[in-house]
Amino acid sequence: MVEEAKVVEEAKVVEEAAVVHLVKMVNLVEVAATYIVTRVHMWIILMIVMAM
Repeated sequence: MVEEAKVVEEAKVVEEAAVVHLVKMVNLVEVAATYIVTRVHMWIILMIVMAM
């Protein structure tokens, strides 16, 4: 029973680490997407200004 408890604890720690890693990855993707979208918007605004 003691060994089993240890394994469960380790699994929980690994799971938490994986979740944290996943959240970090998602945040990174969101930041990158926001950056790209902002750049695209800037280009579109620039084009409209130039067209005027």
